[in-house]
Amino acid sequence: MRWCWFRNLGVLVGSLWGLYAEAQPWIHPIAGRPLSSGVFGELRTNHLHSGLDYRTGSEIGVPILAVANGHVARIKTSATGYGLALYLDHPGGYTTVYAHLDRYASPIAEWMKARHYQYLQFELDMTLNPHELPVKQGQIIGYSGNSGGSGGPHLHFEVRHTLSEDILNPQHFGLRLIDHAAPFVQSMQLVQIPGIGYSDEVLERTVLYPDQEPAAKVRSKKKRKGKRSSKRKRTASNPQRKPNPNKATYLLTQEGYPVDTLKHPTHLLRYPAYLELMARDRQDSNELTTGVYRIVILQNRDTVYEFRADRFHFDQTRYGNSVMDYVARIKDRSQKHRCQRSPGNFLPMFGNTKRNGLLFPSGQGPMDSVQAWCYDFNGNSIGYGFTIAADSLGPSTTKAYHPRTHAPHQGLSRTVGGFKVNIPPGTVYDSISLQIKTLPPSLGAVSQHEYLLHDPRIPVHQAFEVRLPAKPGRLHPCLRNKVLLRTRGLSGQIAHLSGRWEGDHYHAQAKMFGRLDLVLDTVPPTIRSLLKPKELRRQRGQSLYFRIQDGVAGIADYRFCAGDAWILPAYDAKNNLLEIRLDECIPLGKQSMELLVTDKVGNSRVHRFPLEIEDAVRPIDNPPKP
Repeated sequence: MRWCWFRNLGVLVGSLWGLYAEAQPWIHPIAGRPLSSGVFGELRTNHLHSGLDYRTGSEIGVPILAVANGHVARIKTSATGYGLALYLDHPGGYTTVYAHLDRYASPIAEWMKARHYQYLQFELDMTLNPHELPVKQGQIIGYSGNSGGSGGPHLHFEVRHTLSEDILNPQHFGLRLIDHAAPFVQSMQLVQIPGIGYSDEVLERTVLYPDQEPAAKVRSKKKRKGKRSSKRKRTASNPQRKPNPNKATYLLTQEGYPVDTLKHPTHLLRYPAYLELMARDRQDSNELTTGVYRIVILQNRDTVYEFRADRFHFDQTRYGNSVMDYVARIKDRSQKHRCQRSPGNFLPMFGNTKRNGLLFPSGQGPMDSVQAWCYDFNGNSIGYGFTIAADSLGPSTTKAYHPRTHAPHQGLSRTVGGFKVNIPPGTVYDSISLQIKTLPPSLGAVSQHEYLLHDPRIPVHQAFEVRLPAKPGRLHPCLRNKVLLRTRGLSGQIAHLSGRWEGDHYHAQAKMFGRLDLVLDTVPPTIRSLLKPKELRRQRGQSLYFRIQDGVAGIADYRFCAGDAWILPAYDAKNNLLEIRLDECIPLGKQSMELLVTDKVGNSRVHRFPLEIEDAVRPIDNPPKP
């Protein structure tokens, strides 16, 4: 009887602890004032940003903290993507992700190192049981870095729903950024298109902001030392303007009324239009800017478009290609938001949207008022207004457009000569009329022709199958496994993709429209040692560095051995840098070192050299990473 009472008490205490752990407020994963260089839902190339990027002052090695109690559920090391990443499961059904780490903290580091030597591999994706590596809130779990596809030292942090794997905005979990300033608009354009499903076919574009004004002549005056101008400098973070009747837009009060009483010009529309804008936000004490949380477009005070960065699934991340101005993003990496919803875009971030976000005069009066509002997560906002009216001339007869044959929900298959393409439903965001052109083969290609598949300015949501014929008599049978599909898209985008042979035709999965052909890769990777020629002796704790590259297929595998002993490498693909840390697993004495690098079609290169390994008898003076 007494045992049952103690057991029930234990169950009760465990349940209360679980409820406490679930209700415990989360903390930021980095100590101190949280500063971010990227927020949830920002428009990135071929994806939406899925978390918060915490700044680390461009430093590597800043301690990373567990935001709440939980356990390590997954550890992944990769030369690309998230690099060294940790996944923690927490009570309440949420998972947090910590990416681009430089290294793991103890005891996670020892656990993962044992798995590296167990599988003799650097790139691993390991799942753990809940009892293996528990963590407490505030515990150091790793150190910030620049691993994987990171563009600079920082911590990429995510929150996911554990079961559905939906990605959630971390600021909904109390991880607020300190921000008291309103967002600001860098550019705004009114884009006229034929209608819904034609967002890529621009008929007319009107710049609304910044206003196009002739440059005024200003006399240069020498400033006296020690005196500052009393005039406030107009910057991107201070977008307020003097009232001017020639301005294309006007600022709005928080109630939605113009800040001035001047009469501004009305914009005449011949076709449906959407707003394309680029808005940014800046947190307190942060010189860097980030994206905004919410965008709302109103016509006559009625919401026609709303975008709110709350949640999405990884399968939906490429829908961002339809939200952004894709061509501008590829060419200059800008983040222009197209305030319209393409028929093939099912991103859950869209709120109350009418007519797919398109604007057109309602006919209920001589003109319609339009308002564009941008909000950050803390509710700070900025609004611009303007008016539109129908052009009495009607649609232009010189800007004719052709009806398109295939909607986004329809599949499409087309064959031209020996070339064939199969586009499954849901691949494109707007309607298309697929175009295929046959071009002469490029120099060095082994395909019968080069093919221009549709328009490289049109983004795709998923991979689609293509079939290309090989050039007759050009390819020796023993070289068939060295062939790759080469796709060339907008602004020099190049991808080499592996596939399979069916007779004399090569099948592969392409991920962009553009020029397609087949190329042969028989050149092995290159290896360049960064060890000085006269350095024949190293100590444990030091590192060896190598530059490894492959110009076509890409690196597939790399193995480093000291004698017969496999040594753990660390590969940074973006910098083509391979690091070999001489740890306690490497044998002492004179060793014959061997580095074997293999590309994705089986070409390989070996680099051998002698090196004497000594035990560390004093603190190691390890040179910085190249």
